[in-house]
Amino acid sequence: MSTATMPEPTTAEFEAIMRLTKDLREASRDLPRRHARYLVDTYYQIQHFRIQLGGQIRASGESAEPTGVLAWTMKNMQAMENDLKSCLGHFAAAYHVGQWLQSVCGIGPVISAGLLSEFDVRLAPTAGQFWRFAGLDPSLKWLGKEGARKLVADVCGDAKKVTEAQFLAAADASKRHPENLRKLLKDGKLTRTTLTDALSRRPWSNSLKCLAVFKAGESFVKVQSRENDFYGAYYLRRKAEEIEANENGKFADQAATALKVKKYGKETSSFQCYTEGKLPPAQIHNRARRWAVKLFLSHLHHVMFEDFHGKKPPQPYAFEIGDGEHRHFIEPPNWPGEFGGKPVSTLYDDSHRE
Repeated sequence: MSTATMPEPTTAEFEAIMRLTKDLREASRDLPRRHARYLVDTYYQIQHFRIQLGGQIRASGESAEPTGVLAWTMKNMQAMENDLKSCLGHFAAAYHVGQWLQSVCGIGPVISAGLLSEFDVRLAPTAGQFWRFAGLDPSLKWLGKEGARKLVADVCGDAKKVTEAQFLAAADASKRHPENLRKLLKDGKLTRTTLTDALSRRPWSNSLKCLAVFKAGESFVKVQSRENDFYGAYYLRRKAEEIEANENGKFADQAATALKVKKYGKETSSFQCYTEGKLPPAQIHNRARRWAVKLFLSHLHHVMFEDFHGKKPPQPYAFEIGDGEHRHFIEPPNWPGEFGGKPVSTLYDDSHRE
């Protein structure tokens, strides 16, 4: 069997692969929201496969196996990644809010495009709706099929038909926005079956939670030492507060609950922390990161709300800081800046663009 390796493509050959034309880059500015969401998901899928492929190449190199085709494939994927990043950056930068997002340290082209395409400020009078949609409201529960059936039975009793009042009661009981819940009704029909199915679905966006909590959140953690950082510094501040509370035993109830609901190996560090009435370091990190992300999302809501409605939104009390009577609202960074681009309302102009 021949072990000859395939020659590596030249740099010039790769420059001709997967290049976006100027016209396509300009067309990115008018992407429909649903197309932008799809491209964000595609970008991260390609990135995931490219990273896996890189691991395969390293493993093959250690065993002296030929890797030319793998390297060619990986460089193609890298080229597509870069083009998608550029495309999504142009999309976000076409909007006033997108330019603000990209001015925030730690928020790049892909995350800004994803957030801009996912959030709809028309359905969010307060920042709380943004938190819920991103899976950051602990009071919002995923009912599942059984929980949904029980809720419908509690609200509707034995009635075969569901009234509008009962639908609104079900939305209120499940803490779901009526219009968001209505969009989940199959064929737009309100019946016990369609309402049960709608209520059983996850009440937040899993892709948005990944984008906001993990990707944006970890980005803030990584840029905390930069001169223009904002949210990373608040992450550090919150983490210090969480560590102090943990050492003072303020999370003892949570630690006891964790031991009841899940079995941990006695040799694990998590078990040791929980038995001492404390949360493990990873949970402290996650709590501080979630707090920083909620602050960021409240600021995103503030900017989108003001851009769309022309007035400031209600201030979420959770982000007023200070002691005693001296409390100060944390203002969004870089806002209001001299940002150009289109108002966010143009993103919602046509129903077919959803």
